[in-house]
Amino acid sequence: MQTENHIQIIQIEAGGFDHNFAYLLQDPETTETAVIDPCGDGSRILQELSRLPACKPRWILITHAHRDHLSGLDAVRKHFSAPLAAASKKLHPDLLLQDAMRIPFGHTCIEVLSVPGHTDDSVCFKINAPPALFTGDTLFIEDIGFCNATEMFQSLQQKILPLPGDLMIYPGHDYGSVPHATLKEIRMKNPYLQAAGKSFQDFLDQLQHLS
Repeated sequence: MQTENHIQIIQIEAGGFDHNFAYLLQDPETTETAVIDPCGDGSRILQELSRLPACKPRWILITHAHRDHLSGLDAVRKHFSAPLAAASKKLHPDLLLQDAMRIPFGHTCIEVLSVPGHTDDSVCFKINAPPALFTGDTLFIEDIGFCNATEMFQSLQQKILPLPGDLMIYPGHDYGSVPHATLKEIRMKNPYLQAAGKSFQDFLDQLQHLS
């Protein structure tokens, strides 16, 4: 659990299809709370919610519409009634997300970054205090998700690489050597992100090792 500066972040090992992570965000002053990717065993998410001293449901946020990132949605919704925000129309969200949208949350906001590549509807969620980015399957610690090469290259090069190095990256799966790391650290250890910073051909060459 991370509480530095302002927004409280809880990373949850939710299980699911393949070591999925879910996340809770809470503004401690207003107790507004958001769930990112309610996946896996919904009871684990509800257990973490029950541990909060107070909770005002504000958002359910979806990084992309793959089933493994939604598998706990029904269970969570029974006890956490909040609007659904996603970039996929097929989910019939209460809020259809768009690039650069700023979602009100407590005394601050959550910024949406559209990052097509893994899926057409992939987004990342960015907060400033503490600096953090929730990347779904777009970026892992030492890896990336299966992707459309052209779109993923553009998303990594234009949206992810220019971000500040002190951003803590919180991925959608526990695939790395650590559960989260700063973007500066990931730039040094993720060969796909490194290749995206060079050229499209370098990125294509690196994708041959994606498994």
